[in-house]
Amino acid sequence: ATVNAAEQVIGRGKGSEKLQYVVDALEAKGLEVDLDMIEAAVKRMNDKTLAQAAELLEGGKKTV
Repeated sequence: ATVNAAEQVIGRGKGSEKLQYVVDALEAKGLEVDLDMIEAAVKRMNDKTLAQAAELLEGGKKTV
């Protein structure tokens, strides 16, 4: 959720700013920061976005 929030708040690109946003948010909640876990969350988010775009281009159902 924090990775998605960073994308919404900061927008496309600006990876280092989004990473800092995520790190700060996790630390503010008292959570340990694991950069590998953050990268995995980013990959999952990107994979989901690409899959949704492919469905739309193929005329498939719209996914929210």
